[in-house]
Amino acid sequence: LASIVTLITDKYEMRIPRKISLLPCLFRVILIYGRSSCMIHFSNEEARDFLINYPFFILDIVYIHEPPTNENKCQEIFEALCDLDEHNKSYIYEITRNTTKLHNSMAKLLTHPVQRCAQKDTTYSIRLPYSQEME
Repeated sequence: LASIVTLITDKYEMRIPRKISLLPCLFRVILIYGRSSCMIHFSNEEARDFLINYPFFILDIVYIHEPPTNENKCQEIFEALCDLDEHNKSYIYEITRNTTKLHNSMAKLLTHPVQRCAQKDTTYSIRLPYSQEME
């Protein structure tokens, strides 16, 4: 993952402005991670800290994995991915061989990161007037 940060910082000047009147630039990465046995890690802690603390960098994650077994590390990997969202800015989805869930998760990522609420506050139910709530 450090290579993602390096790629962006080499190509763009990423600094925090002194006075923010308008959003200067937003960097958004959608990471699609598809390993069930390979633990994710940063080779550079400085890059990890930069990624987590830079206010204009959003890392959304779609984690696609095999069904959990004793041989794979699905839960540990998912927890490590969730640890990358210290400021509650990211949307993180976990999918196990379900194309409908994959399509729904990708559709939810179409929203602009600045215009969406925290993932824990989202609701995707439809409420029709004078009727019961549908999911």
